[in-house]
Amino acid sequence: MGSTELAANLFRATQAEEKLRRKKIAGKDNADKAHREVGAKVRRTIRELGGTMPEELPTVESVKKLESKARKTLQDKKNRIKRNRKNEIRPEHPGHPEIWLPCKPTKCVRRPHNSKQ
Repeated sequence: MGSTELAANLFRATQAEEKLRRKKIAGKDNADKAHREVGAKVRRTIRELGGTMPEELPTVESVKKLESKARKTLQDKKNRIKRNRKNEIRPEHPGHPEIWLPCKPTKCVRRPHNSKQ
């Protein structure tokens, strides 16, 4: 439920509550009827003002789904960084005259510094 729909729903609920108090409406059936009347008037007003009806508003993803997507995206980035570090060509170490080439899943290849790649 987006902010527009929440606002309309809150307005409907508060106006229905006020109507129940103001007219001293008692009983479940009478209260239900008052809520339906207020709801119909709120919908009519939205329509007259040219607003979007609540059922036509885009759905909003739940916070849990958004958090889950964010965690997955973060984990994917971390995994990509790990893969890139694992497969990067390492520079020559000052004490060792060989160059490390990209690692394959089974083994790493070392070539002497002077050999052609």
